[in-house]
Amino acid sequence: MAESLLQLRGLTKHFTTRSPKGKAMVQAVDDLYLDVYEGETLGLVGESGCGKTTTAQLIVGLTTPTRGHVSLEGNDLAELGGKARKLARRQLQYIFQDPNDSLDPRMKVRAIVSEGLRAQGRIGKPELTDKVAEVLSQVGLPVDAMDRFPHEFSGGQRQRIGIARALIMRPRLIVADEPISALDVSVQSQILNLMGDLKRELGLTYVFVAHNLAAVGYISDRIAVMYLGRIVEVGPVEDIMTAPQHPYTQALLSAIPDPDVSAERKARIRLSGDVPGPIDPPSGCRFRTRCPLAEPRCAEEVPFLKPRGAGKAGRGHMSACHLVRSQ
Repeated sequence: MAESLLQLRGLTKHFTTRSPKGKAMVQAVDDLYLDVYEGETLGLVGESGCGKTTTAQLIVGLTTPTRGHVSLEGNDLAELGGKARKLARRQLQYIFQDPNDSLDPRMKVRAIVSEGLRAQGRIGKPELTDKVAEVLSQVGLPVDAMDRFPHEFSGGQRQRIGIARALIMRPRLIVADEPISALDVSVQSQILNLMGDLKRELGLTYVFVAHNLAAVGYISDRIAVMYLGRIVEVGPVEDIMTAPQHPYTQALLSAIPDPDVSAERKARIRLSGDVPGPIDPPSGCRFRTRCPLAEPRCAEEVPFLKPRGAGKAGRGHMSACHLVRSQ
């Protein structure tokens, strides 16, 4: 199997909360296995509440896993200490969903963009100014932007500032948590194109979290589909978008609006029932309560990701469904 840059092994995050019956356990992410390969963009999609953002935060260390491991090139980040941990964290950066909330309104752009670099170690002011100017240019902002406050910019420009803040650390992998969902449609395409250009120019690797399957299909090399804390399907973008195998993925793709009103449309897949809660998820396959193909076995056995076709080593099409045959 080809060596991956990032490895998630048995990654689990449970939160304790209160319910009418007392304390309850929210199973936000449960036993997640996933690899991210250097130079690729892995799209992570699913409904609200499925655990995408929690997974993103676990990757960069914004929250601590209940169990499981996040490893960078085979090195468990939780086991690293001192300088090694500091250097590893520098290689993993985060772009937040809403630039209005993630940029401190009392700080100028110069301070916002350079904050991580200053926290990592001592650096001279002239060198710091040069680095800020460089990354602002890379994201399409003028150099004089560094002396202005976030409120002086549009939403798209503020997101560019957030991207610059991640870039200045010279990371190998950037986790983008729904970076376009708070932006106008016309600006969304600009940010997607910018991220694509930066990936090619700087050799970046992305984990791109989003609801928008069309956007994920545009920017990603592979897609992982998440449902109620677990990965139900993962594979090359062409396979997922044109030949989805898991019933949940098929339903998601069916819901994408078709702008061509004259085109012959397939019948929409309409899921029945309410989305189960992560406090008491269904036994066996968590999608079975809404799946039109469910059978008794689905309630008794947990389906695991299995290969469904040929592909690059470690990067083939896999799905977690008892009713889909392995190839």
